[in-house]
Amino acid sequence: MSRKVFISHSRRDEQLVDRIDRALDLVGYDTLIYEWEDIPDEEPDREVIKQKMSECDACFVFPTSTVRDQKVTPAWLIAESSIAGDQNIPTAIFKEEGDSYEINFPYFDVLVVYDSADLPLQLQERMEELMESQGDEAAGAIGGGILGAATVGTGGAALVGALLGAALSSGGDRAPQVQCPACEWAFTYWGETNEFNCPHCHTPMDSNSHSLGED
Repeated sequence: MSRKVFISHSRRDEQLVDRIDRALDLVGYDTLIYEWEDIPDEEPDREVIKQKMSECDACFVFPTSTVRDQKVTPAWLIAESSIAGDQNIPTAIFKEEGDSYEINFPYFDVLVVYDSADLPLQLQERMEELMESQGDEAAGAIGGGILGAATVGTGGAALVGALLGAALSSGGDRAPQVQCPACEWAFTYWGETNEFNCPHCHTPMDSNSHSLGED
């Protein structure tokens, strides 16, 4: 197992990405933070990203507010999520709470709606707490063994859900499986608010009304 997470991001979000990197490092995961501008001219862009993505166990995508002012970055976030889908790599979209900027993502397993001021520190602190409370077994439990467990979602979403669950949950189940009423995309949702938009088609959703498995 490679124990890497591909970070799809804007280089302007360096501070956010650095803190995510440190949080994941606490549970034994490296981050692959690859700047597409560094791809050699003689190599096809998408093929290089495919190769880099194939080294990873998950993909975290950050369509932050800084992305909206850039001409190329939104297309690369879409391309990277698409490549993750082609390779069946579990993917989480991290959306800032209250941000109205939308990108149509072709593939994802998990949507995380977060407070931009709290997420990096929250991840780091909770990962540290997890390691302190569970010792050396924590990384292994979240890592290699979690793929076979039905923790959150199925298949690839289990790994992403396990990482996020340990970091973001302060008690209770905050990760319902939901399905968009318009495009019918099913995914896991993490967030303090019940209302959010589908990252695939932007349809307004509610975690209660659109939860799967509810009567």
